[in-house]
Amino acid sequence: MVTLVSCSVLPAPPPTPTPPPPTQAGDLRTQLGVLLTEHVMIVAKESAGAINRTDDYAGYVALLSTNEGALTRVVRTAIGSTTAGLWSKAWRALNGDLVEYAIRIATHDGDRADAASARLTATTMPQLADQLADLTLGQSSQFLPTLHNEITALRDMINAQANHTYAAMYVSLATAISAAATIADMLAGGIALRFPDKFPGDQSASDVVRRVHLNVLMQQRAYLVTMATAAQINGRTAERAQALGALSTNVDQLLEELDSSLSKQAWADELSSLQSYAGSGDSASKNALTDTFVTHFTAITKVSPGIVSNQVNATIKVIDDQREKRLDDVAEDDRAAATATQPIADSI
Repeated sequence: MVTLVSCSVLPAPPPTPTPPPPTQAGDLRTQLGVLLTEHVMIVAKESAGAINRTDDYAGYVALLSTNEGALTRVVRTAIGSTTAGLWSKAWRALNGDLVEYAIRIATHDGDRADAASARLTATTMPQLADQLADLTLGQSSQFLPTLHNEITALRDMINAQANHTYAAMYVSLATAISAAATIADMLAGGIALRFPDKFPGDQSASDVVRRVHLNVLMQQRAYLVTMATAAQINGRTAERAQALGALSTNVDQLLEELDSSLSKQAWADELSSLQSYAGSGDSASKNALTDTFVTHFTAITKVSPGIVSNQVNATIKVIDDQREKRLDDVAEDDRAAATATQPIADSI
Protein backbone atom coordinates (compact mmCIF):
# COMPACT_ATOMS: atom_id res chain seq x y z
CA MET A 1 0.00 0.00 0.00
CA VAL A 2 1.36 3.38 -1.06
CA THR A 3 0.79 6.23 1.28
CA LEU A 4 0.21 9.54 -0.49
CA VAL A 5 1.67 12.53 1.25
CA SER A 6 -0.32 15.67 0.78
CA CYS A 7 1.75 18.56 -0.47
CA SER A 8 0.58 22.14 -0.38
CA VAL A 9 2.11 24.62 -2.75
CA LEU A 10 3.03 27.72 -0.83
CA PRO A 11 2.89 31.07 -2.66
CA ALA A 12 6.22 32.53 -3.62
CA PRO A 13 7.34 35.25 -1.23
CA PRO A 14 6.96 38.75 -2.63
CA PRO A 15 10.14 40.16 -4.13
CA THR A 16 12.21 42.28 -1.82
CA PRO A 17 11.57 45.87 -2.83
CA THR A 18 14.55 47.69 -4.24
CA PRO A 19 15.47 50.50 -1.87
CA PRO A 20 15.32 53.95 -3.42
CA PRO A 21 18.70 55.39 -4.36
CA PRO A 22 20.25 57.71 -1.78
CA THR A 23 19.55 61.39 -2.41
CA GLN A 24 22.12 63.22 -0.30
CA ALA A 25 24.50 63.89 -3.20
CA GLY A 26 21.65 65.12 -5.37
CA ASP A 27 20.32 67.28 -2.56
CA LEU A 28 23.74 68.92 -2.22
CA ARG A 29 23.98 69.63 -5.94
CA THR A 30 20.48 71.13 -5.95
CA GLN A 31 21.13 73.32 -2.91
CA LEU A 32 24.36 74.71 -4.29
CA GLY A 33 22.89 75.24 -7.74
CA VAL A 34 19.97 77.20 -6.33
CA LEU A 35 22.06 79.33 -3.97
CA LEU A 36 24.93 80.17 -6.31
CA THR A 37 22.64 81.16 -9.18
CA GLU A 38 20.39 83.07 -6.78
CA HIS A 39 23.46 85.09 -5.81
CA VAL A 40 23.76 86.31 -9.38
CA MET A 41 20.11 87.40 -9.47
CA ILE A 42 20.47 89.28 -6.17
CA VAL A 43 23.59 91.08 -7.44
CA ALA A 44 21.58 92.12 -10.50
CA LYS A 45 18.80 93.53 -8.35
CA GLU A 46 21.10 95.19 -5.81
CA SER A 47 23.12 96.92 -8.51
CA ALA A 48 19.94 98.00 -10.30
CA GLY A 49 18.77 99.56 -7.04
CA ALA A 50 22.05 101.47 -6.70
CA ILE A 51 22.02 102.70 -10.29
CA ASN A 52 18.31 103.59 -10.40
CA ARG A 53 18.47 105.17 -6.90
CA THR A 54 15.49 103.13 -5.67
CA ASP A 55 14.65 102.38 -2.05
CA ASP A 56 14.76 98.61 -2.55
CA TYR A 57 18.56 98.82 -2.78
CA ALA A 58 19.19 98.24 0.95
CA GLY A 59 16.89 95.24 0.99
CA TYR A 60 18.77 93.52 -1.82
CA VAL A 61 22.11 94.26 -0.16
CA ALA A 62 20.71 92.53 2.94
CA LEU A 63 19.66 89.58 0.75
CA LEU A 64 23.29 89.13 -0.27
CA SER A 65 24.01 88.46 3.41
CA THR A 66 21.03 86.11 3.62
CA ASN A 67 22.31 84.18 0.61
CA GLU A 68 25.85 84.09 2.03
CA GLY A 69 24.50 82.75 5.32
CA ALA A 70 22.62 79.96 3.53
CA LEU A 71 25.72 78.99 1.55
CA THR A 72 27.82 79.01 4.70
CA ARG A 73 25.36 76.69 6.45
CA VAL A 74 25.67 74.22 3.58
CA VAL A 75 29.47 74.33 3.85
CA ARG A 76 29.33 74.01 7.66
CA THR A 77 27.08 70.97 7.43
CA ALA A 78 29.29 69.38 4.79
CA ILE A 79 32.75 70.10 6.14
CA GLY A 80 32.74 71.89 9.50
CA SER A 81 32.75 75.26 11.21
CA THR A 82 36.39 76.23 10.63
CA THR A 83 36.17 75.76 6.88
CA ALA A 84 32.77 77.44 6.81
CA GLY A 85 34.23 80.48 8.56
CA LEU A 86 36.97 80.83 5.94
CA TRP A 87 34.42 80.38 3.17
CA SER A 88 32.15 83.02 4.69
CA LYS A 89 34.99 85.52 4.87
CA ALA A 90 35.90 85.00 1.21
CA TRP A 91 32.27 85.23 0.09
CA ARG A 92 31.64 88.40 2.10
CA ALA A 93 34.69 89.97 0.45
CA LEU A 94 33.22 89.14 -2.96
CA ASN A 95 29.90 90.70 -2.04
CA GLY A 96 31.61 93.77 -0.60
CA ASP A 97 33.58 94.38 -3.77
CA LEU A 98 30.57 93.87 -6.03
CA VAL A 99 28.45 96.27 -3.96
CA GLU A 100 31.28 98.81 -3.89
CA TYR A 101 31.71 98.56 -7.65
CA ALA A 102 28.00 99.13 -8.26
CA ILE A 103 27.90 102.13 -5.93
CA ARG A 104 30.92 103.75 -7.58
CA ILE A 105 29.53 103.16 -11.05
CA ALA A 106 26.20 104.62 -9.93
CA THR A 107 27.88 107.73 -8.51
CA HIS A 108 30.26 108.12 -11.49
CA ASP A 109 33.28 107.68 -9.23
CA GLY A 110 35.55 106.13 -11.82
CA ASP A 111 38.70 105.94 -9.71
CA ARG A 112 37.02 104.01 -6.90
CA ALA A 113 35.16 101.83 -9.36
CA ASP A 114 38.48 100.93 -10.96
CA ALA A 115 39.95 100.21 -7.53
CA ALA A 116 37.08 97.86 -6.67
CA SER A 117 37.42 96.15 -10.03
CA ALA A 118 41.18 95.72 -9.59
CA ARG A 119 40.66 94.30 -6.09
CA LEU A 120 38.15 91.80 -7.46
CA THR A 121 40.62 90.59 -10.05
CA ALA A 122 43.85 90.67 -8.07
CA THR A 123 42.73 89.63 -4.59
CA THR A 124 39.13 88.58 -4.08
CA MET A 125 38.79 86.23 -7.04
CA PRO A 126 42.00 84.25 -6.36
CA GLN A 127 41.15 83.97 -2.66
CA LEU A 128 37.70 82.63 -3.47
CA ALA A 129 39.18 80.17 -5.97
CA ASP A 130 41.50 78.98 -3.20
CA GLN A 131 38.51 78.43 -0.90
CA LEU A 132 36.66 76.47 -3.58
CA ALA A 133 39.74 74.31 -4.03
CA ASP A 134 40.06 73.77 -0.27
CA LEU A 135 36.44 72.63 -0.06
CA THR A 136 36.97 70.00 -2.73
CA LEU A 137 40.67 69.15 -2.12
CA GLY A 138 41.24 70.30 -5.69
CA GLN A 139 43.30 72.99 -7.37
CA SER A 140 42.34 76.66 -7.54
CA SER A 141 43.25 76.57 -11.24
CA GLN A 142 40.21 74.30 -11.76
CA PHE A 143 37.85 77.03 -10.55
CA LEU A 144 39.59 80.26 -11.51
CA PRO A 145 38.63 80.41 -15.23
CA THR A 146 34.91 79.88 -14.56
CA LEU A 147 34.99 82.22 -11.57
CA HIS A 148 36.68 84.82 -13.75
CA ASN A 149 33.94 84.40 -16.36
CA GLU A 150 31.23 84.91 -13.74
CA ILE A 151 32.73 87.98 -12.11
CA THR A 152 33.59 89.54 -15.46
CA ALA A 153 29.98 89.01 -16.56
CA LEU A 154 28.71 90.59 -13.32
CA ARG A 155 30.85 93.68 -13.87
CA ASP A 156 29.71 93.85 -17.49
CA MET A 157 26.10 93.57 -16.31
CA ILE A 158 26.54 96.46 -13.85
CA ASN A 159 28.14 98.60 -16.56
CA ALA A 160 25.30 97.80 -18.95
CA GLN A 161 22.73 98.73 -16.30
CA ALA A 162 24.44 102.08 -15.82
CA ASN A 163 24.58 102.70 -19.58
CA HIS A 164 20.94 101.57 -20.04
CA THR A 165 22.09 99.03 -22.63
CA TYR A 166 19.62 96.43 -21.47
CA ALA A 167 20.20 93.87 -24.21
CA ALA A 168 23.84 93.64 -23.13
CA MET A 169 22.77 93.58 -19.49
CA TYR A 170 20.61 90.49 -19.92
CA VAL A 171 23.25 88.73 -22.01
CA SER A 172 25.77 89.30 -19.21
CA LEU A 173 23.23 88.16 -16.63
CA ALA A 174 22.72 84.88 -18.51
CA THR A 175 26.49 84.40 -18.80
CA ALA A 176 26.96 84.92 -15.06
CA ILE A 177 24.15 82.49 -14.21
CA SER A 178 25.65 79.83 -16.48
CA ALA A 179 29.07 80.24 -14.87
CA ALA A 180 27.57 80.13 -11.35
CA ALA A 181 25.72 76.91 -12.20
CA THR A 182 28.97 75.36 -13.46
CA ILE A 183 30.79 76.31 -10.26
CA ALA A 184 27.95 74.84 -8.20
CA ASP A 185 28.22 71.54 -10.06
CA MET A 186 32.00 71.45 -9.64
CA LEU A 187 31.73 72.26 -5.95
CA ALA A 188 28.98 69.73 -5.27
CA GLY A 189 30.83 67.02 -7.15
CA GLY A 190 34.07 67.68 -5.31
CA ILE A 191 32.44 67.68 -1.87
CA ALA A 192 30.54 64.47 -2.61
CA LEU A 193 33.75 62.77 -3.73
CA ARG A 194 35.50 63.99 -0.60
CA PHE A 195 32.75 62.75 1.72
CA PRO A 196 31.08 59.78 -0.04
CA ASP A 197 29.64 58.43 3.24
CA LYS A 198 27.97 61.74 4.02
CA PHE A 199 26.76 62.37 0.46
CA PRO A 200 25.90 59.04 -1.16
CA GLY A 201 24.13 58.91 -4.50
CA ASP A 202 24.79 59.69 -8.13
CA GLN A 203 24.85 63.40 -8.90
CA SER A 204 24.97 62.68 -12.61
CA ALA A 205 21.77 60.58 -12.63
CA SER A 206 19.21 61.92 -15.09
CA ASP A 207 16.60 62.57 -12.40
CA VAL A 208 19.10 64.57 -10.35
CA VAL A 209 20.18 66.64 -13.36
CA ARG A 210 16.56 67.33 -14.21
CA ARG A 211 15.78 68.33 -10.63
CA VAL A 212 18.73 70.74 -10.51
CA HIS A 213 17.82 72.33 -13.84
CA LEU A 214 14.16 72.76 -12.90
CA ASN A 215 14.99 74.30 -9.53
CA VAL A 216 17.49 76.75 -10.99
CA LEU A 217 15.32 77.70 -13.96
CA MET A 218 12.12 78.16 -11.98
CA GLN A 219 13.88 80.28 -9.37
CA GLN A 220 15.42 82.32 -12.17
CA ARG A 221 11.99 82.77 -13.74
CA ALA A 222 10.56 84.10 -10.49
CA TYR A 223 13.27 86.74 -10.21
CA LEU A 224 13.00 87.66 -13.91
CA VAL A 225 9.24 88.14 -13.56
CA THR A 226 9.70 90.73 -10.85
CA MET A 227 12.49 92.40 -12.83
CA ALA A 228 10.03 92.75 -15.71
CA THR A 229 7.24 94.10 -13.50
CA ALA A 230 9.62 96.55 -11.77
CA ALA A 231 10.71 97.86 -15.17
CA GLN A 232 7.08 98.13 -16.29
CA ILE A 233 5.89 99.93 -13.15
CA ASN A 234 8.81 102.36 -13.25
CA GLY A 235 8.54 103.14 -16.95
CA ARG A 236 11.78 101.49 -18.07
CA THR A 237 10.27 100.28 -21.33
CA ALA A 238 13.53 99.18 -22.94
CA GLU A 239 14.48 97.09 -19.92
CA ARG A 240 11.03 95.53 -19.74
CA ALA A 241 11.35 94.32 -23.33
CA GLN A 242 14.69 92.64 -22.56
CA ALA A 243 13.34 91.08 -19.36
CA LEU A 244 10.46 89.60 -21.34
CA GLY A 245 12.98 88.26 -23.86
CA ALA A 246 14.94 86.63 -21.04
CA LEU A 247 11.71 85.09 -19.74
CA SER A 248 10.97 83.66 -23.19
CA THR A 249 14.41 82.03 -23.26
CA ASN A 250 13.88 80.75 -19.74
CA VAL A 251 10.58 79.07 -20.68
CA ASP A 252 12.22 77.41 -23.68
CA GLN A 253 14.86 76.01 -21.34
CA LEU A 254 12.19 74.77 -18.93
CA LEU A 255 10.39 73.03 -21.77
CA GLU A 256 13.57 71.12 -22.59
CA GLU A 257 13.12 69.51 -19.17
CA LEU A 258 9.31 69.21 -19.25
CA ASP A 259 8.68 68.64 -22.96
CA SER A 260 5.18 70.06 -22.81
CA SER A 261 3.69 72.68 -25.13
CA LEU A 262 0.75 72.90 -22.73
CA SER A 263 3.07 74.20 -20.02
CA LYS A 264 4.38 76.85 -22.39
CA GLN A 265 0.90 78.19 -22.99
CA ALA A 266 0.14 78.14 -19.26
CA TRP A 267 3.26 80.17 -18.49
CA ALA A 268 2.54 82.56 -21.35
CA ASP A 269 -0.96 83.14 -19.99
CA GLU A 270 0.41 83.64 -16.48
CA LEU A 271 2.98 86.18 -17.69
CA SER A 272 0.30 88.09 -19.59
CA SER A 273 -1.85 88.25 -16.46
CA LEU A 274 1.13 89.30 -14.34
CA GLN A 275 1.84 92.18 -16.70
CA SER A 276 -1.80 93.22 -16.65
CA TYR A 277 -1.84 93.11 -12.87
CA ALA A 278 1.38 95.12 -12.67
CA GLY A 279 -0.22 97.73 -14.88
CA SER A 280 -3.54 98.12 -13.13
CA GLY A 281 -3.77 95.92 -10.04
CA ASP A 282 -7.22 94.86 -11.22
CA SER A 283 -9.19 92.00 -9.74
CA ALA A 284 -9.73 90.31 -13.12
CA SER A 285 -5.99 89.89 -13.68
CA LYS A 286 -5.53 88.72 -10.10
CA ASN A 287 -8.29 86.12 -10.49
CA ALA A 288 -6.72 84.96 -13.74
CA LEU A 289 -3.58 84.22 -11.72
CA THR A 290 -5.02 82.78 -8.51
CA ASP A 291 -7.83 80.79 -10.16
CA THR A 292 -7.37 80.21 -13.89
CA PHE A 293 -3.60 79.74 -13.97
CA VAL A 294 -3.46 77.64 -10.80
CA THR A 295 -6.21 75.36 -12.08
CA HIS A 296 -4.64 75.01 -15.53
CA PHE A 297 -1.08 74.49 -14.33
CA THR A 298 -1.97 71.93 -11.67
CA ALA A 299 -4.07 69.98 -14.16
CA ILE A 300 -1.11 69.79 -16.53
CA THR A 301 1.60 69.03 -14.02
CA LYS A 302 -0.31 67.26 -11.21
CA VAL A 303 1.43 69.54 -8.71
CA SER A 304 -0.60 70.24 -5.57
CA PRO A 305 -2.77 73.35 -6.05
CA GLY A 306 -1.69 74.64 -2.65
CA ILE A 307 1.96 74.67 -3.67
CA VAL A 308 1.23 76.56 -6.90
CA SER A 309 -1.15 78.97 -5.15
CA ASN A 310 1.51 79.76 -2.58
CA GLN A 311 4.00 80.79 -5.26
CA VAL A 312 1.44 82.79 -7.26
CA ASN A 313 0.26 84.71 -4.20
CA ALA A 314 3.86 85.39 -3.18
CA THR A 315 4.52 86.89 -6.63
CA ILE A 316 1.39 89.03 -6.40
CA LYS A 317 2.67 90.33 -3.06
CA VAL A 318 5.92 91.46 -4.68
CA ILE A 319 4.01 93.27 -7.42
CA ASP A 320 1.80 94.93 -4.80
CA ASP A 321 4.96 96.08 -3.01
CA GLN A 322 6.30 97.49 -6.27
CA ARG A 323 3.06 99.21 -7.21
CA GLU A 324 2.43 100.69 -3.77
CA LYS A 325 6.07 101.73 -3.25
CA ARG A 326 6.56 99.50 -0.21
CA LEU A 327 10.14 99.17 -1.33
CA ASP A 328 11.50 98.22 2.09
CA ASP A 329 9.53 94.97 1.75
CA VAL A 330 10.31 94.13 -1.88
CA ALA A 331 13.55 92.19 -1.48
CA GLU A 332 12.38 89.77 1.23
CA ASP A 333 9.07 89.20 -0.53
CA ASP A 334 10.92 88.70 -3.82
CA ARG A 335 13.06 85.97 -2.27
CA ALA A 336 9.97 84.37 -0.74
CA ALA A 337 8.36 84.16 -4.19
CA ALA A 338 11.53 82.71 -5.70
CA THR A 339 11.95 80.19 -2.87
CA ALA A 340 8.33 79.12 -3.31
CA THR A 341 9.22 77.73 -6.75
CA GLN A 342 11.35 74.97 -5.22
CA PRO A 343 8.45 72.73 -4.07
CA ILE A 344 6.96 73.10 -7.55
CA ALA A 345 10.23 72.14 -9.24
CA ASP A 346 10.61 69.13 -6.96
CA SER A 347 7.02 68.03 -7.64
CA ILE A 348 6.99 68.18 -11.41
